[in-house]
Amino acid sequence: MEGEDVAPPLAGSRTVNLSVEGRTIVLRDELAFERPPEAVAMAIPEVEDVPLHVDWSVEVGEGQPASIPVGGLKEWRSAWSQLTRVHQLDLTPATALAYTARVTPLIRAGSTAFGHHYHDSLYPHMSARVVGRPSPIGWDAVDDPAFRSVDLLHLHWPEWVAFDDLDAHQALIARLADADVPVVWTAHNLTPHDKRAEVYEPIYAAWAAAADAVIHHSAWGEARMRERYRFADRCLHRVIPHGHFGDMWGDAGLPDRAEAEGRLGLTPNKLRIGVVGAPRAEKLTQRLMEGVAACGRDDVELVCWSLGGDETVPDDPRIAIAERYRMVDRGVYATRLAACDALALIFDEHGDMLTTGAAGDSVGLGLPTLRSNWGYLVEHLGEAGIPVGQTPSSIAAAFDALTDDALERARTAARRRRAELDWSVLGPPTAELFEAAILARGDA
Repeated sequence: MEGEDVAPPLAGSRTVNLSVEGRTIVLRDELAFERPPEAVAMAIPEVEDVPLHVDWSVEVGEGQPASIPVGGLKEWRSAWSQLTRVHQLDLTPATALAYTARVTPLIRAGSTAFGHHYHDSLYPHMSARVVGRPSPIGWDAVDDPAFRSVDLLHLHWPEWVAFDDLDAHQALIARLADADVPVVWTAHNLTPHDKRAEVYEPIYAAWAAAADAVIHHSAWGEARMRERYRFADRCLHRVIPHGHFGDMWGDAGLPDRAEAEGRLGLTPNKLRIGVVGAPRAEKLTQRLMEGVAACGRDDVELVCWSLGGDETVPDDPRIAIAERYRMVDRGVYATRLAACDALALIFDEHGDMLTTGAAGDSVGLGLPTLRSNWGYLVEHLGEAGIPVGQTPSSIAAAFDALTDDALERARTAARRRRAELDWSVLGPPTAELFEAAILARGDA
């Protein structure tokens, strides 16, 4: 159109092929014209509650893709709704053109850990395929009783959802099933930390029976989980390791070692072993302190911010800090990590824990880890872990035998493991499992 004059007819043809591949609609479009048109474009609009990922490819001719926000513009809204974004391909006019558009709705995952640092570390690396949403269930649920804002529930710690109320958990599970919302459970724990098995095991068992897919952070943990609970035959199980938190601590203002020592009042030139994170029933901090007190070295120093309150701290100057655990801001936590040469993760190998985020701290900062023979740490850390056992005598012997070469080997392995446990590596298989769980529901 030029002014009010109608352009003459343009002879041509169009062949369109539409197909579905998984959750993706594929448009293959072939255009032929008698002469080049003034302009050729294809636009795919997006509504606010259903974000799209659009991939374009041009097989014949040339084109330029763009994604344009249009929210609030009158041309893109009506009295009852609006479009928020347009995915557009502008083709260079020619007599023959062919292009393909692959349109995939992002998976809207309602996460029961929305805003937690685990969620915030993982979800940016799934942004091309998944959008995180606040949980539609639980005590802090968003107002979405029909689950219209989510395609999937990403469950983390079941006890966060409805505490110790089995009836409430079962009611939520029934609502999800009635709405045909699949459940993907990241199995952080075998049972909650307060160890009331008679209360929580029926709750965990109910979620296990309902789960469409489970993410295990180790093969060892998968075996423990599947031994304890019965899962449906349809349930998909995947081992996707726990990512590291190095970037998070860097963003928090990780100081250099000298600055960290100054802030904490620590003396330089010590082999400093740190204990961080919350106290747990399986966390053998008392035995670690006794092991340090029993070792023969005078160049070692233990700094512990993880006491539960019932420990007896040995009267030993090598235990420079022994403080009861309390929540601190990320800058303080990062400072503590920066002051350490290694972390000690001494957990009971016979306990009921499946994972610890503290391993994400040591790997994230490239620190060696003095570890017990807990199966999770053995698998997760690999050569970045230095085995010390879990008795005071074995810990003392390991400290006495510890060499600079052993520490350097573990440090090198931790840096290598850091690359393997980057969230950018772990996001894609998580998104793939989400999609598989949704598609399996559709095939059922």
